Amino acid sequence: TTLQVLTLLLNKFRVEDGPSEFALYIVHESGERTKLKDCEYPLISRILHGPCEKIARMFLMEADLGVEVPHEVSGGQGWGGLL
Repeated sequence: TTLQVLTLLLNKFRVEDGPSEFALYIVHESGERTKLKDCEYPLISRILHGPCEKIARMFLMEADLGVEVPHEVSGGQGWGGLL
């Protein structure tokens, strides 16, 4: 899940802040950002967006910096709940 990925990344890079301070975002080529929910699966989201990083990239950001775009607005393909 997103929460597990956040915890692993923060531990790997020895970040002292907890996972609640951060979030994973999908950033589309248009600049739209979609925050992944804690219960979503980042790997599945990456697979659904395809291998091209020009279309969508995944970023770790401070939770309060990203601007959330609802799945309906961002053109989500019915993959809600799957990162």
